[in-house]
Amino acid sequence: MAAAPSTARSWASAKAQLGKVVASGGTPMSFRSAARAYVRARGGSSGAAKTSRAGRAATARLGGFLAGVAADGIKPTLERFGLVATVGNDAQQVLAAISNAIAPTGASREEAVARRATNDVLKELYDKYAIASEGLARLEAMPADDIRKAVEASISTYIYYCWLEELGSRIEDKSMSGAEAERLERDMKVYVRDVVHLDLKDVDVLTLDWAGDAGGKVIEKLYAEAYQVLGGSV
Repeated sequence: MAAAPSTARSWASAKAQLGKVVASGGTPMSFRSAARAYVRARGGSSGAAKTSRAGRAATARLGGFLAGVAADGIKPTLERFGLVATVGNDAQQVLAAISNAIAPTGASREEAVARRATNDVLKELYDKYAIASEGLARLEAMPADDIRKAVEASISTYIYYCWLEELGSRIEDKSMSGAEAERLERDMKVYVRDVVHLDLKDVDVLTLDWAGDAGGKVIEKLYAEAYQVLGGSV
């Protein structure tokens, strides 16, 4: 999708399309049209990726952390991220500290979105690897494919929360119960996660310099691809 300047008209169209999602009850076709209008309003896939600074930074740090755990172990990685004081603490407390180290403070709206997405992905890993009972060392057994899936989830979840944060008032403005609104938001999240499938098989997640230029270019490319897929252009 070619980048286009965001205009009041394009944002009005994005809001109107999300309003149609509400009116339809959340059909796949209505989500597809709303997603296309939303990506267009954000300046196309390239423009949306470039402005997703907090999201890109959080995804890069998440990838770097998980790759570090898989390659070096949990304790050395915690030390590298300045979390040595958390070693031996309750797993949930350590995950909260990891989130603080990975995600931005949440001072701005976009930072808050990136933080929320990071927390979601960490919670998924917490449950998948039974960290509550097995401990954080379980993450050391993460295969590269699970790291790729976590990176993909970080991107798609960030995009969903951005979309909801920027246009979610269209859902709140409609006459529907709280349960109906929650169901629609849940369906919207599932739609984004189902649509945004990225090809990371050629990304060597264990050796990529996540904090360097190479990692930054990979992450920006992945964000652009995610918005491109969501916008319906590939």
